[in-house]
Amino acid sequence: MFGKGVDVRAAIRFWFQDDWRTLVPDSPTDLVLPYLREQCRLVGSKEGCNEGDCGACTALLAHLTPDGLQYQPVNTCILPVTALHHCWLLTIEDIGDVDQLHPVQAAVVEANGTQCGFCTPGFVMSLVAGHLEPGLADPLPLLAGNLCRCTGYGGLIEVAKQLSQLPKDPRLTAKIERAEAALRAVAAETHALAVDTPSGRIDAPTDLADLLTQRQQVPDALLVGGATDVGLWITKRLEQPEHMLFTGGCPELRTVQLDETSLRIGAAASYHAFQAALLDEYPELTDWYERLGSVQVRSRGTLGGNFANGSPIGDSPPVWMALGATMTLLSTAGARTIPVEDFFIDYRQTCLAPNELIGWFDLPRRSPGMRVQVDKVSRRWDQDISTVLVACVQRDSTLRIGLGGLAATPRLAHHVMRSRDVADLTKDITPLSDLRASSQYRLQVTQGLIRAFLEAGS
Repeated sequence: MFGKGVDVRAAIRFWFQDDWRTLVPDSPTDLVLPYLREQCRLVGSKEGCNEGDCGACTALLAHLTPDGLQYQPVNTCILPVTALHHCWLLTIEDIGDVDQLHPVQAAVVEANGTQCGFCTPGFVMSLVAGHLEPGLADPLPLLAGNLCRCTGYGGLIEVAKQLSQLPKDPRLTAKIERAEAALRAVAAETHALAVDTPSGRIDAPTDLADLLTQRQQVPDALLVGGATDVGLWITKRLEQPEHMLFTGGCPELRTVQLDETSLRIGAAASYHAFQAALLDEYPELTDWYERLGSVQVRSRGTLGGNFANGSPIGDSPPVWMALGATMTLLSTAGARTIPVEDFFIDYRQTCLAPNELIGWFDLPRRSPGMRVQVDKVSRRWDQDISTVLVACVQRDSTLRIGLGGLAATPRLAHHVMRSRDVADLTKDITPLSDLRASSQYRLQVTQGLIRAFLEAGS
């Protein structure tokens, strides 16, 4: 299923504990946290929620870029071992030791930032990520993906505020140099994966044509991007797909490209990868972005996955609808481009054909005088499911309103967009009632948010 000349590996290879590791997992669904705790006997990374919310299992995944290593804090409890291929995995065991703490660890001790200690390794790894990647170091967003069970946040936030002032750790610096040299030595190799496990198969092509061919030949294979949803299907639903087809190895699907008319975002690009380009163009989306999961989730989660799972409460589709984005679907037969609002058919149903996958999204660039407002209503500020998400965009005389959490699918409020009368919202949606809110509450909140946007522009 791979093209001629493609270098294909039959095992996952990654840099770990100062050496190359080779791994053939028992199953396509094998996850990193059980590998660490059960196979490696490295138990510093804790199992808490097992769904990517609490952050107790946080580790760092480092990728080689032209500018050096880039570090991602990740939830190992929902991270497939396949994601380790050609990366460096750092766990709490790599950070300091009993003889000399890492400066982050020492600062946490000084600030009394730990009590029972269960969550401490995860917090330390998030803080180390902010120490290594200054772009992650805004204290509250940095720590939003870690939960303290003993109210120790005060000291931890103080440590996060001083990350830029903490010195480097010479021992970790030496590890970084060795890891970067190891990854650079194999950087020219484009290793696709084709791994037969005792319980199924893993394919991770690095060529788009190969990916599309495999998609056509094995339409039942589960397409996987960042796995922030798929990981939960494995840990919570106990699903065991026999064939997983990973999309992130194809450069075309990870593109983030700005031209004169649009911002193109590949379906397999992580939220973190397109953060700067998106927020430079639309700074009004900053709060929306920071409330979309945690730093760990945004390091892995993809726009394509947020659409492909067909959820009515995905936070991205209503925003992309309101901004008038299009999406390009790919197959061996060619490409077709559709407005994003045409992608959703019914609850958890999309127009994606069995031989297709999402290629990329094109988001129109900002125009003069444009107004953008996105409001997410949820029980808590960070890491919560939307009760209601309303995205309103006015471009010249055109009004577009994207709605999430109000119907079986994300959708545009067509009647309100035409009439500018919030009373017409009942023609667009019939909100549901569930544990998060009643139908009446959802309707009134949505009408109020749309009304506020209209009145602000009048």
